[in-house]
Amino acid sequence: MKYFNQIALVSTLLIGFIGCGDATDTIKNENKTAKASVTEPFITKYAVKSANIEYEIKGSMNIMGSTSETIGTKELIFSEYGSHELTKVHKVEKQNMMGEKRELKTDTLEYIKEATLYKVDLDKKRITRMQVPGIAMLMGASDEDIVEKAEKIMKNLGGQKVGTDKVLGYSCDVWSLMGSKQCLYQGIPLKIETDVLGVKSSEIATKATFDIEVDKKVFKLPEFPVINGINGESLDKSTLAQMDEKDKKDALSGSKNMAELGEALKETQEKIKANPNMSKEQQQEVMIEALSSSKGVQSQFEKMKNGMPKMVEAMKFGKKCLTDAESKDEAKICRDKTEALIKESGIDAEYDEESEDFSWSKEDKKQMLIEIDEGLKEFEKTLPCIQKA
Repeated sequence: MKYFNQIALVSTLLIGFIGCGDATDTIKNENKTAKASVTEPFITKYAVKSANIEYEIKGSMNIMGSTSETIGTKELIFSEYGSHELTKVHKVEKQNMMGEKRELKTDTLEYIKEATLYKVDLDKKRITRMQVPGIAMLMGASDEDIVEKAEKIMKNLGGQKVGTDKVLGYSCDVWSLMGSKQCLYQGIPLKIETDVLGVKSSEIATKATFDIEVDKKVFKLPEFPVINGINGESLDKSTLAQMDEKDKKDALSGSKNMAELGEALKETQEKIKANPNMSKEQQQEVMIEALSSSKGVQSQFEKMKNGMPKMVEAMKFGKKCLTDAESKDEAKICRDKTEALIKESGIDAEYDEESEDFSWSKEDKKQMLIEIDEGLKEFEKTLPCIQKA
């Protein structure tokens, strides 16, 4: 069932991050004085400098006889136009999976410190650190208005503006994308409603204050151990500041690659428009040539090419291990070992901490093996072509 929840989560995240996106000031001011660089935000995600917003969370699921109901709260605090952002979530999900009832509680903190994400698990008392996923995609290289930029990105992803709404008296634009509707005010989501494959969820603002003074102490995290989100290894806290700076430099480098890709695609579109008689095959060749010359695409391709064989081996291990598992505890050990191997591949670096528990029966085991086998076949079918490319 977690895959259905992930579909809903992905569509929400896509729309959520789309209200973001311009590190132009940082890129343009790299050669300015140190004093100027201090005053500029690392990334402009919102058209408002700071805010404190509280949300009500509701959710439900009804798939093949399995149901769930979720209620909770969320608080979003950000400063420096979203360069620093803290999200607190508390929710309770009551599940009925084929007659097996259980209650799952979630208490998490997430702190985005410029280009770095710290995910706090209050139950396990640990913090997972990683670079913000897709940070380079949020960075632009123009003086375009942030709201206009967000709308263009939305449209490029297939999103449609379907109207306007009011939340807490604030007028916001309603965007529809991948089964999710979101009301954006100055790039900030005040209402998110998702309905995908029987999974429904909503986050609606119940209180919001903007352009406020945010004390830096708000972003101070608990004194929990910090682990690497890629390989699960413990991190020395004395090195975190240095690692955060590296994330920023890597993000800036990635954003430049994305800017180059954007320029290449723009030139490609102009070539195609200038040659209306060009066949689809010729258009495809021109597009592939432009993509192939992009540093950003080359970098991601090399990462995928190097990581896919490791991913395949990890999935093979998981399949064999789970086949031999005779109990839920043994299945958990298989899952943890498989996830560790997948993290080492560098392809899939983030996992849903809420999936710690899962139902276990002969039918569950059978379904898990089917899903792993289907995924494995897809990877093995694609791998030879990728290795030759």
